[in-house]
Amino acid sequence: MRLRGWLLAVIGLLAAVLTPAVSAAIFGQDDRRTLDGQLATLYSGVGVVHAPAPGATGTGALVWRNDLVVTAAHLFFAGGQLRAPLAAYQFIPGDVVTGSLAPYRVTEVYTMSGQPFGLDGADDVAVLRLDRPVNGGAVPLGLPSDPEALNGYRGEAALVAYHADLGARTPMITPCRIRDRVSFAFFWREHPLMYHDCDSAGQSSGGPIVVLENGWPVLGGVHSGHHSQRDFQPFDADYNYGLAVRVNQTLVQLIRSIP
Repeated sequence: MRLRGWLLAVIGLLAAVLTPAVSAAIFGQDDRRTLDGQLATLYSGVGVVHAPAPGATGTGALVWRNDLVVTAAHLFFAGGQLRAPLAAYQFIPGDVVTGSLAPYRVTEVYTMSGQPFGLDGADDVAVLRLDRPVNGGAVPLGLPSDPEALNGYRGEAALVAYHADLGARTPMITPCRIRDRVSFAFFWREHPLMYHDCDSAGQSSGGPIVVLENGWPVLGGVHSGHHSQRDFQPFDADYNYGLAVRVNQTLVQLIRSIP
């Protein structure tokens, strides 16, 4: 029994050494902080999108009404196929450990094209319909009144998302900036990606990037991922950057058209 216990201890130690730590894409100073006060109310509609399949957990947010969630399409699709049966997906707003809200089941998923999360990632957005409206006073994010005004927007923003390296227990807010549009000729499309310097980590995918309109937060983009060869370094368009899908008229019309 002693030998068995010793072997289990060695195996556990090797697993801890060989399993890489969850990393984060931090651009300069780590600006992530918990939601409190009015911020907790404004972003009470942000939650975890989860399914028991690799790569199928991320962040989503109620948008427009209390049964529609906007998130990243790559949480649902890989190679054009669902990562897991749709019935396996759940949306859990707020604190996923001590929160009082029960999970909500995803009944439908809508995308902007027949090839969600294609080669260039410009359609990496999914709109989910839940089996019932989220109760408990969760507040949906608003839509921009003029989505095309975001076409060339560069400036202040914030990412509200979960972060695996911090336990992914509750959403956090990260003040940041939208830096530019992705302008590679191969990527250039009507619905382009945006560079941003929002701190993120695993399970941040799908988190809303919010901008202010008349002093009120609206959905400006959907976080898709990051490219980070040098963590804890300043934003750099070649080596360190975040990517998001800009909200445009096509996405706004899709959200408003869902019955």
